[in-house]
Amino acid sequence: MLKAIKRQQVVSATTIAFTAIGVLLGSAENTRAQESQRVLADPTSTLASTRLKVLEEAFWLCDYLATTRGNSDISTCTAVYEALKDHKFAGDFDALVSWWRQNKVAQHQNIAVAESQNR
Repeated sequence: MLKAIKRQQVVSATTIAFTAIGVLLGSAENTRAQESQRVLADPTSTLASTRLKVLEEAFWLCDYLATTRGNSDISTCTAVYEALKDHKFAGDFDALVSWWRQNKVAQHQNIAVAESQNR
């Protein structure tokens, strides 16, 4: 019985990871022409905002997995957390925590919905 639970957790985590990657790729594909125009107009700003969006999505996925499954890739999630704290909040831990509190419920619900749709 214990092995079945662990196997299900791995399958669910893998599903979430692939879903997140699919969403990122799908979103990028749907807006490729628009993004190309924005990059030409202001390449530094667009690249920075895209990287920040990816960091935020990775952060929420790590937070969700750690909260709901009790497992995540600690080293990767720590690196994501540090990068997000530095880039979005200029290293301000309190600002990150405030943002996290304001957005956690909605972000976790979004991931749970995506996960349930992919089962």
